[in-house]
Amino acid sequence: MNSAASPIPVIVGPTACGKTRKGVALARLTGGEIVSADSRQVYRGMDVGTGKDLADYGTDVPYHLIDIADAGTKYNLFQYLRDCRAAVAGIKARGKMPVMVGGTGLYVESFLKGIELPEVPENTALRAELAQHHRHRQYAASHKGYRNRNILCRASRSGEQGQRSRTSLRHSGRARHRQGRAPQHDKRTTQKAA
Repeated sequence: MNSAASPIPVIVGPTACGKTRKGVALARLTGGEIVSADSRQVYRGMDVGTGKDLADYGTDVPYHLIDIADAGTKYNLFQYLRDCRAAVAGIKARGKMPVMVGGTGLYVESFLKGIELPEVPENTALRAELAQHHRHRQYAASHKGYRNRNILCRASRSGEQGQRSRTSLRHSGRARHRQGRAPQHDKRTTQKAA
C-alpha cells in the first residue's frame, strides 16, 4: 500500500516534544485512532525513557503498535511495516482516520514512501558460518594486538636511546641467524627507534 494514494496525518518530532498530546487532540477532533511510529514504544515494560504517555490517550482514543513486543525481542522495520499497514487498514475499514505519531524517522519515511520489504527466512547455516568467521577474526585480532603492543612497549622503553635500540635489534638479528633462523626485523620498531 502506498500511503501517497491515501494520505494520513503524521505528527513527528523528538521524545517529549508534545507529539502524543497533539496526536490525541487530532484523533479526538476527527474521531481517529493513533498509530505509533516509535521503535521503543513497541516494547512492553519499557515505559521509562520512551515517552509512553498512555494516560494521555484516556479511554476514548484507541492506539496501535504500543506494547506489542516483549522487551529483549528483536522488532525490525519489516515487522513494523507489516503491523503498521494492518493497523491502518483496520482503522480505515472501521471508517476512522489513522493518525501516525512518533519519532522514528525510518518507520515514518518507510511507511509514507510505500517501501516494500521482502520476507526473508532465517538462514541458520549462514548465520553459524558467519559467527564462526567473526569469532576467528576476533581471536586473530586479539593476538595480533598483543604482539603489536609488545613491540611498541619495547620501542618506547628504549625511548631516547635510539642508537641502543638499533644496536640491540642488529644483535638480536645476528643471534637468530647464528641459531639457524633468519633475522626478522620489524620495520615499525626500526623506524620508531630511528
